[in-house]
Amino acid sequence: MKEGFTRRDFFKIGALIGAGYALPRVIGDEICKPKEDGLPPLNAESFVPTICRQCPALCLQKIRLVSGKPVGVEGMPGHPLNQGALCSKGLAVLQEFYHPDRLTGPLKRRGPRGSGDWEKISWPAAANLVRSQMVSVERNPGAFGIFSGSFGLQGKVMEKFARAFGTPNFWRPHWEPSEPPLDAFRNPRGVPEKISYDFNSADLIVSFGWDWLQQMDSPVEVQRLFSELRRGRQGHRTRFLHLESQLSISAAKSDEWFPILPGREGVAALCVAHVLISEGLYDKGLSERRVKGFDSFKRMVLKEYPPDRAEKDCGMRAEDIRRIARAMGSVKRSLAITWRSSLFNQEAVNSLNLLTDNSDLIHEIRDFNGAFSLSKATHSEKTPLADIKKWPKFFLNASRSPIEVLLIDGFNPAFTGPDPSAWKEALGKIPFIASFSPFMDETSSLADLILPPPVSIESWQGGVAESLDGTAFFNFAPPAVQPLHDTKDAADFALGIARAMGGRMASLLPWGSFEEALRGVAKGYGAGKDLKKGGWRKIAPPVHGASLQASLENLKTSDGGDLFEADKSGYPLKLCVQFPLCFSRGEGAHLPYLQSLPGPQIGEQWETWAAIHPQTASRLGIEDRQMVWVSSSSGRIRARARLYEKMDTHTVSIPFGLGHSEMGRWAAGVGSNPAEIVAIEASSGKPRWQGQGVNIHV
Repeated sequence: MKEGFTRRDFFKIGALIGAGYALPRVIGDEICKPKEDGLPPLNAESFVPTICRQCPALCLQKIRLVSGKPVGVEGMPGHPLNQGALCSKGLAVLQEFYHPDRLTGPLKRRGPRGSGDWEKISWPAAANLVRSQMVSVERNPGAFGIFSGSFGLQGKVMEKFARAFGTPNFWRPHWEPSEPPLDAFRNPRGVPEKISYDFNSADLIVSFGWDWLQQMDSPVEVQRLFSELRRGRQGHRTRFLHLESQLSISAAKSDEWFPILPGREGVAALCVAHVLISEGLYDKGLSERRVKGFDSFKRMVLKEYPPDRAEKDCGMRAEDIRRIARAMGSVKRSLAITWRSSLFNQEAVNSLNLLTDNSDLIHEIRDFNGAFSLSKATHSEKTPLADIKKWPKFFLNASRSPIEVLLIDGFNPAFTGPDPSAWKEALGKIPFIASFSPFMDETSSLADLILPPPVSIESWQGGVAESLDGTAFFNFAPPAVQPLHDTKDAADFALGIARAMGGRMASLLPWGSFEEALRGVAKGYGAGKDLKKGGWRKIAPPVHGASLQASLENLKTSDGGDLFEADKSGYPLKLCVQFPLCFSRGEGAHLPYLQSLPGPQIGEQWETWAAIHPQTASRLGIEDRQMVWVSSSSGRIRARARLYEKMDTHTVSIPFGLGHSEMGRWAAGVGSNPAEIVAIEASSGKPRWQGQGVNIHV
């Protein structure tokens, strides 16, 4: 065979090209013209502000529009909190906007609850239906209730709406894995709403079981702060120690990681306290200042919590306990942090801040989102029928539902639970439910009426964003784009109902629209003229509330009461529920971008995995990537076993956020929901996200 390009080949190609030029123009255009439209002209490009509503941080964003269509998103440069950066959830807002499974208008249930039989309905008809239901309980306003998980001013309007109707039954859900140990403190009003850690002043930060770089609110600011502390400033570098059952994101970025059984952080903290006291590394002024309960606490710790106990109860070496204690006792400013888990764990970890005289690094901060000047609406001093943590149990024990009309805004307890089945059963007892959700989620599927709101870039936005030190900023933005579908903001809908109800409600909620209410708040913060431009205003420096009180008298010789009763036969392993940033608060699985992110440490995505140590897997006869059952006293779920060396050998780690039965094509039927196997602590109503007894088998 001849090689190379011959003279004969040259003439053949030339003839073909000539034939192409000889084609009729119509045929040539059809063959040669590109099928895609050309790029739009650059003069059609613009950038508009909006606010991310994926978490309470309320980061200011900049949306890139081309010919009026959103095509890109980035953080707002210069904003004091996110400083032009966004987390993974903030970067996914356009996938939510363009999601093919968004609800396109109001839906009214036609068949039995949960049947999926719906009919379209107009907004005026939906408003008449809700108003008629509210009129039916007007003489008994306590039969009306609202759940609102909306952040910023939207949530405050919903609260004022409930108060104006005269009901005390307004519930705002708390996501405890993202909260600091609020229950360990008291102020004159009880448990504080918010506290802040003074990270900048700490020489050493010891985290007990809290993957804080992923779980804390305002993740962008938290991770920027960590990088500043980690690399050091002016010769000062903060050191990080981390106790957790697996090598999480926070553990991997620490100076040292100590594996520990999940849920046993309080026991480990008291073993550290034992060393601080026995080696004289604690603040001797505690006894002199007569800190409440110190003397009895000292006797209890020295008797019941020697370092050796950590080996038996926590899976930690006694020598590691001593090293942690000596590290805390050798620096001027150490800080022990944890999340809002069991009361025992919260108080035990905070006792280390008292012992080292560093409790002044923890401050109560003012909740500015509770200070919006919607002053014409009343405030009820009555408390709701039931604490939100005990809500399902309260309603299931009632012979007849005390709530007859319930509005649910931005809250999906039939998935996030805990104990989703109990929530579903309790919601089933309520005669009428209207749900505000842009998607058909698990809770909306049980409603009688679904009212889809616009997503964040389609609506007016306003709220107070608070930095880690309590500095407050008022963020505001107009709609970046026109709504794609027939949607209405929950606050706008509520204000329309108030006008239709007339009388007291109309006078207490006089705003014609949410935009009007937002404008009034913006004027109070000096931003009224700039409302349509979007932006922010610094409204206050760190404002610390009344001094926090924390005592040692409530800590007993206990490791958390019934928290570990599931150690009984059949459930020898400990469950660690992991909370990836991309699925924080149990949200995000409906967006494919976020589905690709949750398991970077083991290379997993689009799947619920059960991470176990190779030694544990070998003992149980389980292979890597094998499908297994994870069982507890509450139920069982399916997961893919993944062998992971960087974890405790008695632990099973499962991510939270997958396992939806609804939420669109990219979430429904993908993975399993660990909330289905997490039990509820009877005394507090808290879920056992860490420490639940489980078994794993093929």
